[in-house]
Amino acid sequence: MNADTELNQIAPKFFEALTGYIKNAVNEASKQAFANRQREESFLSINDIVKKYKISRATVYQWRVKGLLKYRTINGKKVFIKESDIVSLLDAKGQNNTAE
Repeated sequence: MNADTELNQIAPKFFEALTGYIKNAVNEASKQAFANRQREESFLSINDIVKKYKISRATVYQWRVKGLLKYRTINGKKVFIKESDIVSLLDAKGQNNTAE
């Protein structure tokens, strides 16, 4: 068997293995990026939301009561909402008025 024939037999297997390796690496990197994004999600207080997005406290409260915004509390008092939830809701309503 000459070198060209051997190369022609090995090359497809090599590229198939390499393609599989790259797909797995990209998939793992995507999973890690998503996990990092979830960990780094920022939460805003009602005051922060009012200042940054120029909406009233009453509006934020109404959205919470209607179930449009999920929230978390600390010590049963301080309310925090994921910033991405605010942005999504404002985008859906066509009201994204970011003060930045």
